[in-house]
Amino acid sequence: MNPSRIVLAALSIAAFACACATPRLPKESVMRLLDEYSAASQPSLACFGSVKIKGNGVNFNGSVILAIDGDQYRLEVVDGAGITAVAVAGGSGVMIRLDMNTGAKTILTGEAAKTVHLDKVSAPVSLLKTLVTGAPPPSEKKGEIQPAGTVYKMATSNPSMELELDGERLTQLTLYGEDGNQITAKLGPMTGVGLERHVASARVEAGGGAVMEINWQKVTPKEKFPEGFFSFTEVDE
Repeated sequence: MNPSRIVLAALSIAAFACACATPRLPKESVMRLLDEYSAASQPSLACFGSVKIKGNGVNFNGSVILAIDGDQYRLEVVDGAGITAVAVAGGSGVMIRLDMNTGAKTILTGEAAKTVHLDKVSAPVSLLKTLVTGAPPPSEKKGEIQPAGTVYKMATSNPSMELELDGERLTQLTLYGEDGNQITAKLGPMTGVGLERHVASARVEAGGGAVMEINWQKVTPKEKFPEGFFSFTEVDE
């Protein structure tokens, strides 16, 4: 084979490899993704899935039920025996924690209302919608989009986050706390169509060796939740 052709072929392969190493993602696509989280057109959602927590002496298997309506949420986690381990709801800086044994409610505000605790994994309330929709929480300041191998990275402030995007999808989000702790959410592929399009699975690593894995089995848009649903005072309609 002609040596010049060998060189030309090698250069072509190298050029192709370089072109494929970093996806051609317009900045506008990333900005659109970041805006989707708080978009008024985003539907209210009723979500059901399975949840596993393992590591750091924990081995939990159960189900997760999550409802989202704007900044309101309601989360219930049920173990394999059908016993509710966590029942919280709220929005706008307030969390209501329900004791399923007594029916007593604890109202939390401030920093205490920002985090959901389940065994040895804690997740910020702001991440709940991200684990379903795949769009990150809103932030006040966004840095430049930087290519990093096969993904793009972007840093934000208030809250302090590092986002990784592949194509037009958020694949990983790391949230840094003021106390130096960090929580990483790794998002699986998107599934479904139209208003039912959602993240198929998510993995939350909160430090200490404990990991939470969620597989969403059904995500349904909702036009209306019962009155009082997000304060555990709902009535049947």
